[in-house]
Amino acid sequence: MAPSGEQGLHEENARAAAVYRRLGFVPTGGRADTLGSGAPRDLEYELRRAV
Repeated sequence: MAPSGEQGLHEENARAAAVYRRLGFVPTGGRADTLGSGAPRDLEYELRRAV
C-alpha cells in the first residue's frame, strides 16, 4: 500500500478493485496515465479510516 493512503490500479482489473474495496479503499474519481499512453487508464483509490 502507498504510505499516503492512495493507490492506483488499471481500470480493467476488477479483481484488484474488489480487494482494495474490501480493505477499505474507495474510488476518488481521479484517473492517471501511468503507462504514458496518453489515455488515463488507472483509477485512483484512497484509504479512508474512521477517526
